[in-house]
Amino acid sequence: MEVWAILQVLILALDAGYLKIIIFSDSRNVLEVINSVSWSIITILFTELNNFYCNWRRTNSLFWIPAHNDILTDKAKEAYSLG
Repeated sequence: MEVWAILQVLILALDAGYLKIIIFSDSRNVLEVINSVSWSIITILFTELNNFYCNWRRTNSLFWIPAHNDILTDKAKEAYSLG
């Protein structure tokens, strides 16, 4: 999904006329893939991913689950408050 999100931002920024775009990501692999392939392949990939996602979300859902650190922090706060 991160590849799709970064590609979508790039396409939107280019369509808006931005000449210089800086993307920050914690996924080195995604950035390496985007830097290593040609734009024609990226365009094809983006189109396919977009079509897949549009069809997929008709019958599926996405849910955010807090990171494990947040869960542990909440449990620690709860334990501390109980004494």
